[in-house]
Amino acid sequence: MSSTRGNSILHVSTEMDWRGGERQVHLLHESLLSNQWNSHLLCPGDSSLFQKTTHNKMRPFKSKRKSAHVLHLLKVIKKTDFDIIHAHDSRAHLVCLLASLLGMSIPMVVTRRSMPRIGGLLQRWKYQHPQIKRLVGISQAIQEKLKTIAPAQHIETIYSGVKLAPAAHTIDLHSELRIPYETKLFAFVGALSAEKGPDLFLKVAQTLSQKRSAIHFVVIGEGPLGHSLKQKCSSTKWGENVSFLGFRNDLSALWYSLYCLLVPSRSEGLNTTILDAFYHEVPVIAFDTGGIPELISHEKTGLLCPAEDLKSMISYSLQLTDHQELRQSLVKNARNQVENFAADKMAEKYMHLYREVLNSD
Repeated sequence: MSSTRGNSILHVSTEMDWRGGERQVHLLHESLLSNQWNSHLLCPGDSSLFQKTTHNKMRPFKSKRKSAHVLHLLKVIKKTDFDIIHAHDSRAHLVCLLASLLGMSIPMVVTRRSMPRIGGLLQRWKYQHPQIKRLVGISQAIQEKLKTIAPAQHIETIYSGVKLAPAAHTIDLHSELRIPYETKLFAFVGALSAEKGPDLFLKVAQTLSQKRSAIHFVVIGEGPLGHSLKQKCSSTKWGENVSFLGFRNDLSALWYSLYCLLVPSRSEGLNTTILDAFYHEVPVIAFDTGGIPELISHEKTGLLCPAEDLKSMISYSLQLTDHQELRQSLVKNARNQVENFAADKMAEKYMHLYREVLNSD
């Protein structure tokens, strides 16, 4: 891969938690540095992304508080020459545009990881601003939405990527949960927020618990719905069949214990957890929302259900439980496909995009 020296990129992130988008920023920043790009990061000092990059000696710039993002951005660009500012979330996008009103004239790239809101003067200003040279959607579904509000020639799709590397060690989740090894573990992995559908996962769990005794359900993640979901399970008999594991830094070591990943998202930009499952040979059953159908080919690399169709998700779960040959076929095909979503390939496409922006000025 060719290297580029002297071209300086500043990534701007305002998110506090460690979710899929922050993971992508970290992977991109890491790859740019390894390919000799002059890559920098500005993010809140108490964010998970700051802690992760500081631990890995990537030396990010620190924003002290959310209200000061614009001032910190202006302060950072005054001290260091940057050729491109890359905004990685909706608030970062707005912060960069506000900085432009105060004199920042650096070309911008904006990545959109969820479906944008369409309509209104503010939205048109955000997406049609002349300083934005490229709008990136992480799925074609997002790209098509962006085309309704911004110039098509400025928009492209760059899929998120995952690291294709085995876990350094594995964790025996059956032993940790003290359940029999013949029990099949069905998992929800993600933020416990409405758009991710953890409440729908529990509805599926309730029905499957009544139909099969050798299934246990694990919820991996944290979020605003966590308390109410735990309360719901604690008040029911079937809820004893659900384990809440919280946020796990060792997720890559847990995949080997899982039988199936359920993705009951109401809204989704792409969902790289599906790619992680593909790599670790865990079959996926998902709703066909947002960019998910761009990852899953139905009955080839996974099983797709119409959005919020719980009956279909339950039916496919039972099929997967009862037919081992179906499971083996899905994981084999998915494992072959995931090579197309390597983090290095994602980074290569961004490097090509940066060169286009730099050469167009």
